[in-house]
Amino acid sequence: SISSFFLYLRKKRKIKENPMDYLDRPSLKAGEKPQVIQTYLTEKQVKEIREKLKELNDLQLSTFFEVALTTMARIKALNSIKVEQINLEEGIIERVKEKEGYEVDLFPSERGLELIKEWLEYRKEHNIDSKFLFVSKRNGEWKQVAKETMQMGWTKKIGELIGIPHLHPHDFRHSYASLMYNSGM
Repeated sequence: SISSFFLYLRKKRKIKENPMDYLDRPSLKAGEKPQVIQTYLTEKQVKEIREKLKELNDLQLSTFFEVALTTMARIKALNSIKVEQINLEEGIIERVKEKEGYEVDLFPSERGLELIKEWLEYRKEHNIDSKFLFVSKRNGEWKQVAKETMQMGWTKKIGELIGIPHLHPHDFRHSYASLMYNSGM
């Protein structure tokens, strides 16, 4: 955390050097939690996830995966998408709140847009009323899903479908960028 803070200060040109560069990182001791393992999904794994999500028939989870993967959005942005920000005709989700209060535009894939459309139709048919795209029912009301649910519940469930229990939402972001790069973009 301290190292990340100094990297941030350096990026913002508040300091010239990162004093953490001169320190060795401590090694893990017995019982300590290791750092997050970065996973880059392959095209084959993405295809397998899509197939298994289709079998599960969980439209919201499928939509979450596709939008998370193809927009490369951070979990904060995904969590804060409001229905009113979605422009299906233009293929854009506009002015989504990101970390540190930034607003970003998201551009889901055609598949992502189709799933959003299906999810919104499903919600209408089943009286799921909320201003947020991704929801959960608490105390009888549909509310914005918690970021923790997206991180620890949904993403873990997606990872377990293909035998990767340590999958993290940020892995979608990195994976799609790598997949696009490897395909020549």
